[in-house]
Amino acid sequence: MTIAVQLAFQGGGARLSAFFPAIMALQELERAGVIAVKRVSGASAGAIAAALFAGRANIPALIEFCKGLEAKKDLMNQVFPKIDYSTMGGKAGIAMNVARHKPFGDEAALAKILGDAFSAARISATTIGSLSIPCYITSANLVHHQANVASNDKQIIQCLIESAALPFFFRMAGETFDGGVLDNLPIDALRIDSKLETEFGEIVAVGFRQSSYAEPVTSPYRLGLRLLESSINARTAYSKALLGEDRVVELPITFDQVTLSTFDLNSFFAVCKSTSIQSQIEVGVSNWFKAYSEKRANPEKITVVADSAINEAHDHAKIVASQSAKLRQLASIYHGRSNVRFATTLLEVTANSLKSVNPGEDRFDYQDDFYIGDEPVFSHVTRLFASNSGHVSQNQLLVYDDQGEEIPSVTFSVPDDVGDHNWILALFGKPIMPTAERRKYTLLSKQHSGNSMRPIVEKGHDYLAIQLSQAESADCAEIRLFVPEEIELIMQNGTQELLAACKIVEEKVEEGEKLVVGKDCSNDPAVKRSCPPDFRAYVWRAEGLARGDVLRVVYSKK
Repeated sequence: MTIAVQLAFQGGGARLSAFFPAIMALQELERAGVIAVKRVSGASAGAIAAALFAGRANIPALIEFCKGLEAKKDLMNQVFPKIDYSTMGGKAGIAMNVARHKPFGDEAALAKILGDAFSAARISATTIGSLSIPCYITSANLVHHQANVASNDKQIIQCLIESAALPFFFRMAGETFDGGVLDNLPIDALRIDSKLETEFGEIVAVGFRQSSYAEPVTSPYRLGLRLLESSINARTAYSKALLGEDRVVELPITFDQVTLSTFDLNSFFAVCKSTSIQSQIEVGVSNWFKAYSEKRANPEKITVVADSAINEAHDHAKIVASQSAKLRQLASIYHGRSNVRFATTLLEVTANSLKSVNPGEDRFDYQDDFYIGDEPVFSHVTRLFASNSGHVSQNQLLVYDDQGEEIPSVTFSVPDDVGDHNWILALFGKPIMPTAERRKYTLLSKQHSGNSMRPIVEKGHDYLAIQLSQAESADCAEIRLFVPEEIELIMQNGTQELLAACKIVEEKVEEGEKLVVGKDCSNDPAVKRSCPPDFRAYVWRAEGLARGDVLRVVYSKK
């Protein structure tokens, strides 16, 4: 029995060469009728692996080509220059590059290597759509904070360059960067209606085991790499947990005298030159998919997992939890620092999931108009939840001054220890400085989140809330809910007693929390003008909030 699957390849930098024998195993499994790969996706090095598989690459020929690259030192130094932070000269060179907005690596040289590699692998396709199966190559749009999927008419090599454009290393500015920054294991590109199994088969991830040791941070450059890796690893861990361990193939990264590293080009060539390492990976992948196929063909069969494998899984979970905890700690530190006062704080929700025709994802728009105190502001932190949908699919955070000029920022999505929340940490490129005049700033945060508002129609009740945790005070707080016009609701103050009576699960009350009483302002003409066509507006408003106050409204269907 042939099992249909979809493959998502994890990004891994120089670990790319480990995918070569894995792809050979997958090709042989298809020829033997064990699996049928219907679609593939990938980010960064994973995007290259996905395109190689979808292009039916001749892997032995590709490996021979890659072995020859080691001797082309001038070309390789253009793409992957050695960055020396140990000497004053090296530090000066790095500083000069940054000051001139000049990346360290050469994209044009990388494009030449990729083009020659695909020719060596005997891939004739030139566009995404001309590959043998659908291939979803993702890149990161850091302006809108969302993953982009390359369209079928795009050139393969150009898409791979964009998906591998590591910030600072290959690009210093622009919108599109390395896809791994936002989603290093893009399973969402293969999901349909948030499902992990579709008519194309189950989604299976092909990635790498987590390293059991991380070298100490010895320089600002290494610190930057470690922060980037931590952010990438946290999102990857979330995707793997969503799939479950029985749908994740993890390639080993440690062999005799060779440890594969994201930024170590020597390990890339070591795999290309070692038939022993290639054989270990190829056999491991082949055995994994044979066992997977057998379990899917015989779902009633009980598979006994060895104690050593269980211990290894536990160790892996501890490492992932530790990395996520460090990022959460950083977000928590910034979250506790407040030097702003809100003029208004607004949550606006458009419940597209409640539409009877062509329902879509619910949209959550946050807007904070604020003034700063007498100290600079370096960051913003907000906490999102998607307990009904389980996943925030799109996320954008922007800050503007009173002249409408955007304040550059870099945004990190940090999962919490429960799994249905995200910390959104925005670090400003330049701090917002106090000024003599009272300037007002605006923060906009936009998310799309599955079927979050479905309980209104499925259970008859739901709630929305704003807690003032990022400012000392707010003149006004407002919650707007737009629902299809055929849905009529009653709004009530969201007390704990009402939440319990409506059987709405609510988080425990935080220390110092005070529920403020809101009022119905649904007839406000300004709100009605902003309401989408064929929707009805419900507005809950309160004034004069202090730090820790909560505005909460419960919606009940008439």
